[in-house]
Amino acid sequence: MAIFLLVGNAVAAPPGAIISNQARVDYLNIANEPATENSNIVELTTAVVRSPATIEFTRVVAGSGIWQEPVGPSACLNGGSYNPLPDPQLVGGNVIDPAQAQPVNPTSAFNLGEPLFIRLADLDQNVDYQVIDTAIVTVSHPTSGDTESVRLSETGPDTGVFAGFLPTRGTAAVSGDCVLQGAAKSTVTVDYT
Repeated sequence: MAIFLLVGNAVAAPPGAIISNQARVDYLNIANEPATENSNIVELTTAVVRSPATIEFTRVVAGSGIWQEPVGPSACLNGGSYNPLPDPQLVGGNVIDPAQAQPVNPTSAFNLGEPLFIRLADLDQNVDYQVIDTAIVTVSHPTSGDTESVRLSETGPDTGVFAGFLPTRGTAAVSGDCVLQGAAKSTVTVDYT
């Protein structure tokens, strides 16, 4: 009777990791003595298959949106670390829980003083299918010079869709204060690599 044992781990490995595997057979030889034979070692290097990403600005709308999904939580780079942002306050004063599904539509405009919602779809950033992953974007107001780094959260385990928000204000720009400042009727950009 032959027993085959595979030596190695069966867990997810990060891109670039080398997975080494070797088979072994334990058996009784012709003299009825225990014997072992090992196969050659096979090594594989893990890789990420790149997929296209899309990013857009969104708005939480009353009623039904194109998507019903969480719009956060978000964290902003401030003082060298990413700090959680408070729950967003919509126009009219309603504060929403960004971790709960919201009705969301794409938008090309927003009002100063309302949160700027961001939606990123990128399967490459879905690193662990069992947890909510994160992705980093940079939001800029070229006219004022304000730039903020925002950490988006995956809308659920294994979705590959990331969402977040950033408060806005029509005051003088202070980069890194976790509020995007600028003027009305101007352009905002979001960059992602």
